[in-house]
Amino acid sequence: MAHTPYSELARLCERLTELSGRKDKIAQIVRFLKDIDPSEAAPAALLLIGRVTPEGSEEKLEVSIAAAFELLEEAGQLTLLDSEPPTIIEVWNTLQEIARLRGSGSREKKLSLLRSLIHRMSDLERHWFLKQLVGEMQHGVNEGLLLEALSELTNTPLQIVQRAFMLLGKIGDLVSLAVTSGRKGIESVKLELFRPLRPMLAEVCHDVEEFLKEVGEPVALEYKFDGARVQIHIRGEVIRIFSRRLSEVTESLPDIVQQVKGFTSKISEAVLDGEVVAVADDGRPLPFQELLRRFRRIRDVEEESERIPLRLWIFDILYLDGRELLDEPYSRRRRILEELIPRDYLAPMIITEKAEDVQRFMEKAIAEGHEGLM
Repeated sequence: MAHTPYSELARLCERLTELSGRKDKIAQIVRFLKDIDPSEAAPAALLLIGRVTPEGSEEKLEVSIAAAFELLEEAGQLTLLDSEPPTIIEVWNTLQEIARLRGSGSREKKLSLLRSLIHRMSDLERHWFLKQLVGEMQHGVNEGLLLEALSELTNTPLQIVQRAFMLLGKIGDLVSLAVTSGRKGIESVKLELFRPLRPMLAEVCHDVEEFLKEVGEPVALEYKFDGARVQIHIRGEVIRIFSRRLSEVTESLPDIVQQVKGFTSKISEAVLDGEVVAVADDGRPLPFQELLRRFRRIRDVEEESERIPLRLWIFDILYLDGRELLDEPYSRRRRILEELIPRDYLAPMIITEKAEDVQRFMEKAIAEGHEGLM
């Protein structure tokens, strides 16, 4: 099957802009995914939602918007070149090549590669290409709608699609799986060590009384730390750490690796969820900006780890010795943590249904330098 012209993706984006209903947008996306080659599905889906590099990648295009506008203006003054228009795959691969360029002369090479694409694009293609470069598509399609489209495409309940997305971590991988293996492929997704899961996120609550009334039963509360979310994958002596954005940060956090090694004697395999906090000499948390000096650092890591020590807090366990724990109740997962992890590493927690207990616990967390409660 011939590769799909990029113009087809641009036309899809244009149609989506003209539609207001979710069902109509989903129908357009499903039709598009059915028509393209499976090898194009992941790049097309990522470009559709305004991503120009793979999920979990720290690489960036590093091309200014001003430079992109300049190229577009330059191209608009030229007659469309009599050559093959770019395909979806070519656009994606060129963007990855641009993101990988480093060092002397890289800016000129990046612009040259962009120029080679833009000069072969129609006005409509250029319009949507710029939106992708900026990351502001404004056609109403995000990851959530894309998941609904995959549910429709594969005749799979949305809840199962969402779970597969959480376990795979990357929307591109899920789209590729959906178009190649359908519902059977989506239902077969399992938690896999060293493949980070998408983190479960919290919602903001400002009123304790209202919150307790809504829950209607005793609630578990933990400190909310001003740190960076980390997911720790363990298999024997092998420990790998991933960020909230699914990037691997193991090499930047040797002190955290050593802390984890200190309590893995009872663990063969596990996935832990936690938070890394920068701390002062007295153990109190430092501002988040100090943590950023350490996170993702690849040079002078040892020196920085002595200057800005990090503290690990563990608050959840998702997998243990071949068994997924995602569907276990929180109380069960917490008990497992308490059996495996030294108390000093566990996020402080209470279970209560009384507003005064919540208030006291919150005041304690804030007095110790933390943000509040979860």
